[in-house]
Amino acid sequence: MLSIVIPTLNRPQPLVKLVRSLETQQVNQNYEILVVYNQETEAAKSPLKNSPNIKILSAPAPGVNHARNWGAQNARGEIVLFIDDDCIVDDRQFAQKHIDAHLANDNIPAVGGPYKLAQSSSLWDQIYHLNNLHWIESNKMNADRSLALLGGNTSYKADVFKKGFRFTEEITYGGSETPLNTLLSLKYGPLGYLQDTHITHDTNLNFFKLVSKAYKQGLGAAIQTKLYGHQLRQITEISSSTTWRHRWGLELYAFIFMIGYKTKISERQFIYIFLQELWSRYFLRKKEDWSLRYTITKDKYAGEVHAGLIKAYWWQHARVRHPAYMFFNRFYWNLFNLRWSFYRVFKTTTGFLFSLFEPLNEDPKNFLDALSKRLLHIFRKFAWLALKTVGAR
Repeated sequence: MLSIVIPTLNRPQPLVKLVRSLETQQVNQNYEILVVYNQETEAAKSPLKNSPNIKILSAPAPGVNHARNWGAQNARGEIVLFIDDDCIVDDRQFAQKHIDAHLANDNIPAVGGPYKLAQSSSLWDQIYHLNNLHWIESNKMNADRSLALLGGNTSYKADVFKKGFRFTEEITYGGSETPLNTLLSLKYGPLGYLQDTHITHDTNLNFFKLVSKAYKQGLGAAIQTKLYGHQLRQITEISSSTTWRHRWGLELYAFIFMIGYKTKISERQFIYIFLQELWSRYFLRKKEDWSLRYTITKDKYAGEVHAGLIKAYWWQHARVRHPAYMFFNRFYWNLFNLRWSFYRVFKTTTGFLFSLFEPLNEDPKNFLDALSKRLLHIFRKFAWLALKTVGAR
């Protein structure tokens, strides 16, 4: 039996569209749909009703991972498929492909597939989609194995939850499924990836929603780091075919993500982190190198470490490589270095001039004695400078 779990919050119309699309699935075994609301009051006014195939549940606490765990706990199937409430299933064989993948791979605990864009997608939807695409591509080990899967298109064997694995409930932000997938990868090896099992992700984003998602994913990544000690990871270079609008959008996403991450990690005020990141990233051009590779030793969370994970990275941020951007970047950096060179000359020169009139150790007996000592001091200083210039000192 297959159990389809849909965590949902404040999306009644997209939820109904998703459930209706699931009812047309061609599956060769029984299946149930568990709709798990994050709020009990919302579950009470659900547009869906309990039926032999549909079960309405309310999570015991707010947060997508509470809803996922509650759905897994109440699932009756041997396979638990998780779908987000902003998705639409167009392929009638979608669920069967997940079932076939599990039947063909008994030793793989989870399989997942990619998202595809809705036809009405905006620029902000496209940027978010590209970010997800880079996330998957940078985690793929080969065509059908990956170290990370997307939360809205992933299925697990029910035994995974019976063995004590859970979605991390401390994370109520974006990227909330990543710790569970990482721990499963560490214990069982790379997870299954179904390249041709797409699901339409109708995110319906605008600028402010995209910024909010980036910030919340940064917060979620910080909690992951605090709980498990994992490093952030670096994205692969963006393709040269990516348009300039998408490049700048990905850069914006990375910028906001890092603000969220550093705000949570350092426990400092948002405005302080924002100004610090803005200054270091775009004025000093000092992008921190998050590409440190990590190894996770055997412990109660991880189990056996696989060699492939040594090459894994935790999070990604875009690097802009547009020719016009690189030109202005080099221009600014050279100008800054030139200014810095003048500053060092000014500092050295003024320091030398002030040193000519610094107080002497011996008190002069009269005016002539003071004048002679000062002239001798100045002569020694210039002699020292001359020797320093020719390299004799």
